[in-house]
Amino acid sequence: MASPSWLERAPSAEVRPRLVHRTVLLLSGAILLADLLEPRVLALGALYAIPVLISSWSGAQRYVLRVAAVCVLLVLAAPLVDLLLLEEPWEEPWLVLTNRAVVVFTLGVVTSLGLMRTRFERQLERAREAAFTTLRGIADGVIAVDTDGRVRFLNPAAAALLGCPPEQALGRELASVYSVSVRQPSRSPLVELEERVQTAPTEVRLQTADGRRVRIEEHRTPLRGPAGEVMGHVIVFRDVTERTEREEAMRRLAYRDELTGLANRASLCDRLALELAHARRNREGLALVYLDLDDFKAVNDELGHHAGDAYLRAVAQRLRATLRAGDTIARMGGDEFTVILPSVTGPREARSVGGKLLRALLDPLEIEGRRIEPGVSIGLALHPEDGDVPDELLRRADEAMYRAKQRGGRCLELRAESAHAPGSAHATGPLERTSSPRSA
Repeated sequence: MASPSWLERAPSAEVRPRLVHRTVLLLSGAILLADLLEPRVLALGALYAIPVLISSWSGAQRYVLRVAAVCVLLVLAAPLVDLLLLEEPWEEPWLVLTNRAVVVFTLGVVTSLGLMRTRFERQLERAREAAFTTLRGIADGVIAVDTDGRVRFLNPAAAALLGCPPEQALGRELASVYSVSVRQPSRSPLVELEERVQTAPTEVRLQTADGRRVRIEEHRTPLRGPAGEVMGHVIVFRDVTERTEREEAMRRLAYRDELTGLANRASLCDRLALELAHARRNREGLALVYLDLDDFKAVNDELGHHAGDAYLRAVAQRLRATLRAGDTIARMGGDEFTVILPSVTGPREARSVGGKLLRALLDPLEIEGRRIEPGVSIGLALHPEDGDVPDELLRRADEAMYRAKQRGGRCLELRAESAHAPGSAHATGPLERTSSPRSA
């Protein structure tokens, strides 16, 4: 059986009052009888301090005061009774009086110490009860283990998270009750606790008794005695599944377009900066495609916003189906989309991919029972020819897209070509194709 833990050694107010009262009464009577026989012996009078000390174990201050008052009366009454019983007066009365004064002083000191002890124990008991009431009532799980690595306390929140009743967990090894994803079963629980003392909470996976894996945030702290010795450890943990899911949802909303599920403008800018840095480091090309739907306003006006949303989702789906998994697709807002094409070998491959997108987006759509002939204007900008930073490349692609729209839409423009010549590729004419992996 494990030795008593710090929890079990804590002071308790469970005292048997009847036993204390009887002990005090018997001792007081015995000391009085001895004092009557030898009133000049100092040691006998000092024995009255013993009942006062014992009375302090009752925890009642009034009872301690009553016992002290009775003992003082006995100390003062004993010489008088002795004088009445003696036929001759004392030979050294000053010795008896000094003895009485010393005993009264001793009783005063002992009574003060006893009352102080009673007051401190009461405060300690209240603080202990308040601490345990708090631990039992908080929403965080709390487990306390002793120096043998055995569970000595767990609150209801911990029992609920672990799926293990307190009566089954108490006295068992920590490893059999509390198992997390980073735990190494071959190591001593106490050694692992000491090595994993944390200054800040960390997230781990908790394996519950019913087989669930719960994401928790835990904090481990050693319990130290007055001399700094480790008396045990406390683990405080909480279920953060809901909070984590909420944070992940917020991150998705921050970097994803809610309607189409594509990346949004903020996500595109971050991704474009990373892809440009990668292209510069590897001396590779990169293309940025800017798309604007030609007839989106007409669809919204004729069929309503619900149909317009369905139209945008259909466009997003066609972009996903046409491009590679490594290409980044983003909705910039309204009816504008952008695509990052990393590792592009040059204008020929960029135009080929742009042509594939143009053909895919010009195929008729069925929206709420109505046949729609989509229109789209596409602009392409290349790195490093048209820009080396995200803002510049976006601006160049946007300029190329507006040039395609000025030419009537339903076509694509490559910025590097349109800056020097008015030529462009239209959907009605042949589109250049290459044997690159993108156009395969």
